[in-house]
Amino acid sequence: MLNLIVKSVKAQLAILVTICIASTSSEAMAQSISRGTPSEAIAMAKDVIKKFKNDGLEKTLHTVNHTQIFRDRDLYAFIMNNEGVIAAHGVLQALVGKNIIRLVDGDGKLMIQEFVDVMKVKRTGWVDYKWPNFVTGKLDFKSTYLERMDENHFVGVGIYQAKKQ
Repeated sequence: MLNLIVKSVKAQLAILVTICIASTSSEAMAQSISRGTPSEAIAMAKDVIKKFKNDGLEKTLHTVNHTQIFRDRDLYAFIMNNEGVIAAHGVLQALVGKNIIRLVDGDGKLMIQEFVDVMKVKRTGWVDYKWPNFVTGKLDFKSTYLERMDENHFVGVGIYQAKKQ
């Protein structure tokens, strides 16, 4: 009788382990599927610029701040000026109007200053840093695509990465 109980417990344990492995694999797969890609980040930034060219700055800022149009999974757009002031943010509207030029990432890097510096020299570019992922709640490697909208504003859309590439 004891032998039968042990076999039953072992079978239940094997089923539980299988379910846990399948669940973990599904979670990992869901996370990889839910991450935006570099090409999707670029496409979203270009869509913001297209809206800007068609509708002007104020309507574009309103759209980024108050709709979900420029938000997809872990991708979201933000618009910043050359001084590091957030003009629009797809997730954290509380930042709008704030100068965050001195903001540092998880390693102490002045990432916003780097955004501004890249946009002073180029029309487009990527900046890498560590940033909290609002989907997972973890500190992740992030790369943000930046593109100039006009002489004083640029748009950014970042991608989260499991590790720095």
